[in-house]
Amino acid sequence: MSIKRNITILASSDKELGASNISSTNNRFTVNLDVPIEIPSNAYNITVSCKQLIMWNTVFNITNTNNQIFIGAPNTLDVRQDKLITVPLGLYSVFTLYARLLDLLKAENFKQTPDPVITFLPDEPTQKVNISLNYGNSVFSFFQLVCPHPMNEILGYDNLVYYTPTLPMLFTAPYVSKFNVNDYYLLRTSLTRNSFFVNKYQNQIIAQIPTDVEIGYQIFYNPANPDEIECDNLQGANLQNFEVELLNPRLQPLNIPENWSCQLKLSWTESAEFKHSRGF
Repeated sequence: MSIKRNITILASSDKELGASNISSTNNRFTVNLDVPIEIPSNAYNITVSCKQLIMWNTVFNITNTNNQIFIGAPNTLDVRQDKLITVPLGLYSVFTLYARLLDLLKAENFKQTPDPVITFLPDEPTQKVNISLNYGNSVFSFFQLVCPHPMNEILGYDNLVYYTPTLPMLFTAPYVSKFNVNDYYLLRTSLTRNSFFVNKYQNQIIAQIPTDVEIGYQIFYNPANPDEIECDNLQGANLQNFEVELLNPRLQPLNIPENWSCQLKLSWTESAEFKHSRGF
């Protein structure tokens, strides 16, 4: 005779709820258990699954890898100047990104009247951001020799130089903008050595979290049939702590401004003859 055991753990990044080793980007933390979970040595079919995950869709879309644009244009004295503009990290729409860029251009003494040197013109039907250089002998560039961390991808442009020699010019974006950069996030936990494959790799990933809500809204992941990932490495374990982490599709850390939480289910089957010390 065998008995099925299920334990549900609510893991929260909130320090006041006991999270520790919280990463600087708030995407990774350690859960410490006051009472260890004892998994018997004769346990089998040990699995972990993500029953629920709650977070706000406020992950930064401008980070230290895509926060620059190089601009050459007239200053307030109508003299051409070249500057690498670095935008502060944050979550932006096309409108807030352009407003921040205008502030930075003003601080660098770029010409403001009768028009700013550059204009972002979002086209909602195509979801593209067209860009106008409003004076001749002007340039904006995402070429990495002059712009190490270009924002071309979020704006829908190639990693190139865009130049107008004499007259104002409108540049049409070749691609759709990507202000909602990630279509999904990946949940990793140290509870398992396995995972489903992300292409050819296993990286302890136990869930794929769709980001199918607008920026600023809450993501509520609550699958009807969550994936159950094997973790036979826990056989005979006295589990005192474990780690959880949210990653982007490229398995890179997310920068998460607010607390987030996930509900994990740890399950196993054991022989009825085993007397469990916690009385489950």
